[in-house]
Amino acid sequence: MALQVATSVGSGLVFALGAITAARLAYADIQSRRDTIFALTTAAEIDRFAPPAGYFERLAGFDPSNSEKWLDAAIQANPRDSRMWIAKGLAAERHSDIQTAEFDLLQAARIDQRYLPAWTLTNFYFRRAASGEYGQESFWRWARRTASLTYDEFRPLLALAHSFEPSPRTVIEKLAGGNRLLYADLDYLVQQGHLDQAQEVARILMARGGNEAADAPHLIALADRQIRAGRARDALELWNAVSAPLDPNRGTILGNQDLLTEPAGLAFDWRLPHAGGFTSTWRPARLSFSLSGKQTDQCVLLEQPVLLARGKRYRLRFEYVTNTLTSPTGLAWDLDGAPGTDLSPASSWRSAEFLLGPSQWSGETVRLGELHLSYRRKPGSVAAIGRIELRRLAMDAL
Repeated sequence: MALQVATSVGSGLVFALGAITAARLAYADIQSRRDTIFALTTAAEIDRFAPPAGYFERLAGFDPSNSEKWLDAAIQANPRDSRMWIAKGLAAERHSDIQTAEFDLLQAARIDQRYLPAWTLTNFYFRRAASGEYGQESFWRWARRTASLTYDEFRPLLALAHSFEPSPRTVIEKLAGGNRLLYADLDYLVQQGHLDQAQEVARILMARGGNEAADAPHLIALADRQIRAGRARDALELWNAVSAPLDPNRGTILGNQDLLTEPAGLAFDWRLPHAGGFTSTWRPARLSFSLSGKQTDQCVLLEQPVLLARGKRYRLRFEYVTNTLTSPTGLAWDLDGAPGTDLSPASSWRSAEFLLGPSQWSGETVRLGELHLSYRRKPGSVAAIGRIELRRLAMDAL
């Protein structure tokens, strides 16, 4: 009987102590949610046997003058929390305690071999090297580690790397970069307007080879930027690496001249300007335009940048058919804005050719030009209504 009473009393005491502990922890939790220094210190005191590191982390934010003390307490509560070591290291750096900062950040990287500690150390050593306190060796070591842990967003790392080293080839070697890094560096340099350096990255890609399908969108996009910047030879080098080669002196002049792929509007491919009053339709090997009569009096239906060699004349050949268009159609090809002869209506497929040029200028032996198929309403005529379809386009140097 006495044993039963003792057991009952003991169980009651355990239950009571559990209830008291639960109440204390609940009160600590309530205090911690108030986000004040007093409330958080009260919560930590109540939960003093196993205070969550988060209490001290938040105290460090609310009480910056004592942040190192609170971060030390957080680390004592959970020594394996790399975020606390990083926060403590950065706080030490802000207080110019560089030796402690370096130790803490390295400790974070020992505990946690993921991206954040490596990236934090990369930035730390960048700041130290930029100030002249350290050399660049530690920066490049941790930058390389960061690159190996980066999945998609390389730009912040590349911005730091190019601050120390303008040569893309050297940056890529130091970071041990694969193609993903090369693509990111190419895009980054284009965004920064460094087209010479971007071309250098593209040459590295082309030299590596073996991944043309993945390389092509990046090289074509760069070729398009080079065209817009007037850099004909660089654009030609890129285009010829991934597309049917062009040669303004004696070879193919037009990109995608057989229209087997839908016009991409990039580099040396056809562009379809977006304007009201007409529509375009592509199907393999053919391209058609429908004029509603509401198009402007002058508009470009189709265009392509072309490479021209000095002193050369060019012959444009193609086949076309029209539907309901009447003479004068107002449709004509032009090279660099010099209008050619109007196309006549053709109710069945008709072969046509026009001579364009000659090309005369001083300076570079090769330059960029623009080939257009345009509509111009003739004075006294009504706006054209109807359709024209094209196929088998080709342009060669004479």
